[in-house]
Amino acid sequence: GIEDKGKAALCVVEITSTDTKTGEVVCVVEHGIFIRGIGGFSANTHTPAEKSEKKSAEKTADVTTNPPDCVYVKETAANLALIYRLSGDYNPLHANPRFAARGGFSQPILHGLCTFGIATHGVVKEMLNNEPKVVKSVEGRFSSPVTPGDKLRVEMWRAGGGKCVFRVLNASKDNQVCVSNGVVVYEEKETQQATA
Repeated sequence: GIEDKGKAALCVVEITSTDTKTGEVVCVVEHGIFIRGIGGFSANTHTPAEKSEKKSAEKTADVTTNPPDCVYVKETAANLALIYRLSGDYNPLHANPRFAARGGFSQPILHGLCTFGIATHGVVKEMLNNEPKVVKSVEGRFSSPVTPGDKLRVEMWRAGGGKCVFRVLNASKDNQVCVSNGVVVYEEKETQQATA
């Protein structure tokens, strides 16, 4: 659906991947595209997405007031956005300085999915014993852009019940939050419980 965010629009697309032999659902991906400058088309700007964001924030607020259980730091390469284009995302916002300037950025920004991947890798490495197979779902909210070359700090908390809460801070920009309300749901195993 398309939601009015006031000064922008949020286009949400849900993709369900199934096993072609069994018809079993393998995964469901919800992808949101935030389009700046085209909002204000609805009389009601209180959207389901805002309710979802509030619910997500409530899930993470309890634990993030404590010091993190684990931290993962990653300095991104200055050419990471160009390399990440190999994933098939050729949006010029990530490569062309003039196009980025039209979007209000001083230089091309890193793909959100790349930032999200760095965060998920940090959680898998630091909290899940490098076992990506146990991850059931990952969610989070992009709060601010990341520039290639920035140093990211992924802070993680054990939330119990097979959940890890995380956020990503941009250490190169005074620890500005770039991913908030992050939650990884995972299959609990003895190895994860032993490290808890």
